[in-house]
Amino acid sequence: MSLQAIDFRDYAASRIVKTLLAVFFNRNTLFGAQFSPDRMIASAYRFAQQLEENRKPDELVNYFVIEAIEGMLFGFYENHPQNKDWTALIHAGKIPLFVKDAYRIAEKMVAKSRQSREMARHEHSDQN
Repeated sequence: MSLQAIDFRDYAASRIVKTLLAVFFNRNTLFGAQFSPDRMIASAYRFAQQLEENRKPDELVNYFVIEAIEGMLFGFYENHPQNKDWTALIHAGKIPLFVKDAYRIAEKMVAKSRQSREMARHEHSDQN
């Protein structure tokens, strides 16, 4: 499914929830009555709303930003086991920083992608 086919915020929230579940999923913690996905979903939509508010006209940037956010969240929890408490969702207080850094990374990725394509196009035309 393409990013244009669904709402950006919904797509971003679904990828954020997927990442949080990947980080926190443990048979002992996320199964059964003690687990409620409500906080995780609410946090994902708060995060996605911030992404929506900072959305760029360039859809490639918006696609890359979601990929960057997933990696940043995964790294935030995997590299700091003390943060790994799904009931606390410690990342929530850092959402503006995540968004700022993710857009910066995504914009640099798009610039590099376009630069590489342009260089390849010139090399190809020089060979002809």
